[in-house]
Amino acid sequence: MSNKSKHTKPSNTDNSENKDNFSLFEEAMKKIANAPKEDVEKAIKEDKENKKNKKSRY
Repeated sequence: MSNKSKHTKPSNTDNSENKDNFSLFEEAMKKIANAPKEDVEKAIKEDKENKKNKKSRY
């Protein structure tokens, strides 16, 4: 019996999907970085209100 982990094999999956997801993530980060502070604060406030509303239903 070998001591090697099952997870040491390099994966054969294509990493292009990860790269696409990362470029989308980078785009989103740029949008967030360029968003005016007021818009960000408003979005955070709305998000908190939405979470409160969801919790109160159950």
